[in-house]
Amino acid sequence: MPGRTPTATVGPGGHRPEARTTEPAPAKVNLFLAVGPCRADGYHELLTLYESVPLQDEVTVTLRPAPDGRWRFRVSGGGPGLPSGWELPRDTENLAGRAALLYAEALAGAAPGPGGGRASSRPVGPAHVEVRIEKRVPPAAGLGGGSADAAAVLRALQRLYGHPLDTADLLELAARLGSDVPFLVRGGRAVGRSRGEVVLPRPAAPRLPLVLALTTSRLQTPEVYGELDRLRERGEAPPPGADDPERGLEALLDALAAADLERAGPLLRNDLEAACVSLCPEVEVLTRLLRESGCVGAAVSGSGPTVFGLARDMDEASAAARRAGRDAPPGLSGRVTFVPLLSGLPGERRGAAANPLEPF
Repeated sequence: MPGRTPTATVGPGGHRPEARTTEPAPAKVNLFLAVGPCRADGYHELLTLYESVPLQDEVTVTLRPAPDGRWRFRVSGGGPGLPSGWELPRDTENLAGRAALLYAEALAGAAPGPGGGRASSRPVGPAHVEVRIEKRVPPAAGLGGGSADAAAVLRALQRLYGHPLDTADLLELAARLGSDVPFLVRGGRAVGRSRGEVVLPRPAAPRLPLVLALTTSRLQTPEVYGELDRLRERGEAPPPGADDPERGLEALLDALAAADLERAGPLLRNDLEAACVSLCPEVEVLTRLLRESGCVGAAVSGSGPTVFGLARDMDEASAAARRAGRDAPPGLSGRVTFVPLLSGLPGERRGAAANPLEPF
């Protein structure tokens, strides 16, 4: 995923120079999400198909000299993606700050050797790491915004330090931060397994014409999974194993490979939809509205409440967004925005293949 070329300036008193780089932090949707039983570790077994979308935060990471000889981590930010009354978690309370902390800890093992990465082109001693996040992806929306910020911090630090960690080590750090972070380190399109952190990239063509229904409502991921478990216990949602999700995913991948979006639309799936609707009934309204507005399929992204529709082309996506905005019920019209966009990474060419993992 492209980022800006690092810049450097001499630090106070001629110390090691400061260095800065800015990374895009694109969001994702889940074109397919099958949820299995709850595991012993508290996570659910997942089978998902991730897709990057060019709705993104901007993450700037600055390394400053540490005359006190201690690592320090500061995270700040704001922006239009933060709802009224929300504040960005600060420092290591923010997942982006924890990403910087984990990366710093990993640098101790970055010297060449068995299982190690490449030698760093920058001294590995302590630094003051400042992260500034310009939020455009709404939080608690099922779009992976916080995880994308953490992934952007990992990529930025790799650039600033000269790529001292190898791919496996970087993705292991990403998996420790969250289930979506390994995918968001590279983006594109990929199948996710286990709790979502075991990622297999897939060809990113064709890019998909989508309509995002961005609502002011918010859902917390643990609450949604807990509600799904309760619905299943009461027989109000299909139990895990009720069908073969592998076949459903393969059918969707085949339709995408053939660029047959008409066939792909009905194959979109999210097993969390029933739980999202139970907690936030407008999700059902938005899903139906996108289908009635001309999308060939619609589904919830992640743990919601964002809903997305798949159109045949961008002209139809734009038309569906206009119709959905016009036909939204009065109670929703002021609280939802319909955004047509073409999936993929920022700056990716139309029809481009999945971006390579290295260099970050």
